[in-house]
Formats: sequence, structure tokens, C-alpha cells
Amino acid sequence: MKLERANDPTIARMAVAYQDAGYHDGTGADRSSAVRWWVRWTRQKGISMFQRADVSLGVDAQRSVEDCLIMFAVWLVEKLDVQCRTAKAYVSTVRAWHARRFGEMLPGYAPVRLRAVFRGMRRLAGVKVKRRRRGVRTQLLSAALRGCLGDSLDDMSIRAACEVAFCGLLRVSEYTTKGKGSVRAEKVPLVRDVSFRQEAGELVSTVRVCPSKKGERCQGKTVPLELRDGKLLQPATALWRMLRARDATPDEPLFMYRGEPLRAGMMNKMVKWLMQSVGEDPAVYGSHSLRIGGASAALAAGVPPETIRILGRWDSSVYEIYCRLSRQSASRVGAVVASTPFQDFEGEFEDEELIR
Repeated sequence: MKLERANDPTIARMAVAYQDAGYHDGTGADRSSAVRWWVRWTRQKGISMFQRADVSLGVDAQRSVEDCLIMFAVWLVEKLDVQCRTAKAYVSTVRAWHARRFGEMLPGYAPVRLRAVFRGMRRLAGVKVKRRRRGVRTQLLSAALRGCLGDSLDDMSIRAACEVAFCGLLRVSEYTTKGKGSVRAEKVPLVRDVSFRQEAGELVSTVRVCPSKKGERCQGKTVPLELRDGKLLQPATALWRMLRARDATPDEPLFMYRGEPLRAGMMNKMVKWLMQSVGEDPAVYGSHSLRIGGASAALAAGVPPETIRILGRWDSSVYEIYCRLSRQSASRVGAVVASTPFQDFEGEFEDEELIR
């Protein structure tokens, strides 16, 4: 009886599900940036995204498929301005995805020219200077929200999303969706994930979010964000007003725009538009600028770096690149240095490591 279970059709379905889950996007790389660009590029070229040439088709067919990969890689570097190593990773992802969905692109063929192209890219193009994102300043965000947004449902949603993302040090993937696919309720905060309470006459909001970039360690909405109003931003009040005006059901995504779940691309455009409205260069801002700005504001306020790391859900010292130096932080250090006497050990130890 137990042996008959080996023919259970659910085994085959689960085998596919497990394979899909083995990729970063959980869909077998179907939604990965590499595959999406590959599909877009082949569509523009008027060729099929299915490119496979085995030994039986001859060398010309194999070289033709290799040419496609070479041109795709060059297009990524020259037209999309991606890093050489990123282009190489994208091509590798596309080949792995293609092998799983359709079969190996070049079975039995060594793509020596493709490898030479990547070596040449490193020598000629080198490592491109990565465009640096600036953090949104608290006062500029407050001024932009007041000056640009009104009382419509869409404006209330954008205001709440900006203030919650800034004060909660949120990654854009932790509160928006990506692309036009179905919303993953286990990832995106829903209306039911928000609660309010009064504490000493102050409105406090709790939003439960699913931390991204945590892999297997954090499954589900394990992080509660405690949001309180401040002098410049009022995230708790913004959330409360938005939900009161929207009449939303518990299972709706928390942030909506034009009747659809708020998407990462739209949030990126909104941040650029808001910063441009207060005289800033929109090219150096994006949705990630809210997370940078929130971390920088916390550092300027004297919040201990380790606390910032924990609140921002960083696993390592990488959080330091988000905490930009401010005048407040620098002046505080200057005042401490100017006010603190000390007695060194010069002449008693060999060096600063205190080695006798």
C-alpha cells in the first residue's frame, strides 16, 4: 500500500514547486531581472527567447546562439549601463533558467567567445562608478509632502507610504509589490497587519512587515514597526487618516495607488518627483533614499549604531553606508572631543594595541 504512494501525482507537482523555490524569486527565476531583460531584448530583436542548439545542428547553429548571448551581454553593458560583473551574472542566470525551462542553450559546446567578451569587458569598460543615492532629509520630505499632496485617496496613500518607509527604515520590497503579477499576501503588509492604540494621549501605530533579504531565517511578518508622530513627520496619523478614508477590507494591501497595489517603480518615481518639488536633483534620489534618510536621521539624533542596525534589519556592518554623516553628528563629536580630558599611556606601552 505504501509503495503505491510513489505514483502520487502530487509528487511531480511538488518537485516543480521545490525547484522554483530554489531560486531567489521563488518562481524558478521567471521573475528575476535577468530573465525579464532577456525576454524584453529578444522581443525587441524579433527573435524567440527560446534559443537552443545541440551538437546535431552543427557549429553554425551553436555559434548563432552564442552570438545572441554575446549581443545580449553587450546590450546590458552599453545600453542599460550595468556593471560588467552584473552582465555576466545575468547571462549565467538566463542560461540556468533556460536549461530548466527549455533545455541547455549550448549543450556540448564551449562558449569560448562569450568568455572572451567578458574578459574584454573587464579590461575596457572596467568597473563603472556606481551612481550614489542621497538620503532624503526629514525636513525636505516634510515640506514636499505638504506642498505636493492633497486629500485624495492616492495622495494619502503616497504620504503614508513615504512616512512609514522613512520612519520604519523600510526596504522598498517590504511594503510594495514588483511588476504586475499577483500580490503575495505573506510578503506585502495588508490592512489587517496594522493596529492602533493610545499611549499617554499619543497615537501609536503598529505595522507588521515581512523582512526581506532574510531567506529561511524569517518567514512571515515577524517584524512589528512601532510608529509615533514627530514634529516633522506623522506616520501614525497618516496611516490612520488613510485607512479611515479608504474603507478597506482586512485582506487588501496596505498601500494602494490608482486602485492597484503600490508598486516599487511607482514609489521610485514619487520620491524623485517629491524631491524635485523642493529644488533637489531627482537623479540622485529613489525609493531607497527613504531608508538612507531614516537611518541618517537616527544617527543625527544620537541613536546608537547597533540600535540602528537592529531596527533596520541589517545583518552586518553594511548599515554603515546608509548612515550618512550630518552636521548634528559631527558637531556632537566635536563637542565631546573638545570637552574630554584624557591621560594616555605613551611611554608605558609599545603601541595602541597595548602590547608590552
